[in-house]
Amino acid sequence: MPMNSSSNRCAFLFSALFCLAATAQAGERTDFDFVLAGDMRRYIVVNGIHGWDQACAAIAAAGPGVFMVSPGDLDQQFSTNPPAIVYDTVEAQIRPGYPFFPGVGNHDAEHAPTMQWLRGFDQGGPGIDVNPGPAGSEETTFSWDYGHAHFVMLNECFDGASDAGAINGNWNSALDAWLEADLAATAQPLIFVFGHFPAWPRPDRDSGLWNHANDTAFNAYGGGVYRDALWEILTRHGATAYGCGHTHTTSVVDLQGVWQLDLGHARGPVNQNFNGLSTFLIVHVRASGAVIVDTWRQPYTEGVGNEAPYALAHVDTIRAADPATAAPPSPPLAAGLRVSPNPFNPFLQVECSLAEPREMRVGVFDLRGRLVAGLWQGVMPAGTRVLRWDGRGPGGRAAPSGTYVVRMDDGRDATSRSVTLAR
Repeated sequence: MPMNSSSNRCAFLFSALFCLAATAQAGERTDFDFVLAGDMRRYIVVNGIHGWDQACAAIAAAGPGVFMVSPGDLDQQFSTNPPAIVYDTVEAQIRPGYPFFPGVGNHDAEHAPTMQWLRGFDQGGPGIDVNPGPAGSEETTFSWDYGHAHFVMLNECFDGASDAGAINGNWNSALDAWLEADLAATAQPLIFVFGHFPAWPRPDRDSGLWNHANDTAFNAYGGGVYRDALWEILTRHGATAYGCGHTHTTSVVDLQGVWQLDLGHARGPVNQNFNGLSTFLIVHVRASGAVIVDTWRQPYTEGVGNEAPYALAHVDTIRAADPATAAPPSPPLAAGLRVSPNPFNPFLQVECSLAEPREMRVGVFDLRGRLVAGLWQGVMPAGTRVLRWDGRGPGGRAAPSGTYVVRMDDGRDATSRSVTLAR
């Protein structure tokens, strides 16, 4: 991507008052998706397979949407794989020129060459303008608009003077005033804010692991004053979600009315007793105002390496549709769903038939309605498509024997079949 030029940036006051990141799509209510992935620092190569390469390939296969947000720690330990290689992988595995919004993490702030790259990177690329941050963090704190959503990247290693002055995180009057002005100026109904450090570190949603619970995170300083200052602004302006990294664990949690989306890390499998499964999130923003977050995870396979494919592990609706903008009724779902064999072990064949192309989700659920395995998400063409379930659930663990429900739905109508897994 081309490098930033200071001559192309308007002054902060002008941007705050007049020009919040106009793109051709800004302000339009439309369906779009974006990816949240990061903490690929120190990514792993096992059996010749590069963990970040595999993550990007999985993102491309799942549907990369319109852009990717990576809130920090792009830099590999000791700068042996600088962030330029991270973005080279994105372009190679997803597509050239894929819009990319990188943030600053504590490990990025440790390395002057990494900070130089981040300052010069053209966030978003052609067609997506960004608003610069406060003095001292103009290139590494920024905001932009897309569709009916406003996005903010905070450099939480900015100490008020230097954009790499506080590697363990900081909140200060300059960052506070800039964020307040930026959010006050937007009229977008959806607001997404990103920063490297979680406000409240949470356990990994699958393993229960904790990392950085009480040390280098925004809840750790001054009894949580950093966290409270940030959250007061987010809640007052009705922010939808705050995306973060740092902990290498994954959670999607409503915290006092703002959802915290902790992306974990996307660098391949590591010691499962310390760090969680390699993960990325896909956020679906709908014209209706609904926001849905899909969590994709790579199963950890002891002794095998990272050949295991990513799978859809969780689907969370973090915002319901706005009643005033609900989509008009669509024709009833004309679909066929067949499963065989039934009972099955170890594989189930799922035949989905549609009379016309339609946005569809196909998944396996337990009898309490919890997603066990995602089989399809996206536009399904007309005709018959054959899917397969291998009898595994979240984290690649074998699901127990019992009755499950295979459901095929378009968000309004659904058809389902009961199946029995007999081990």
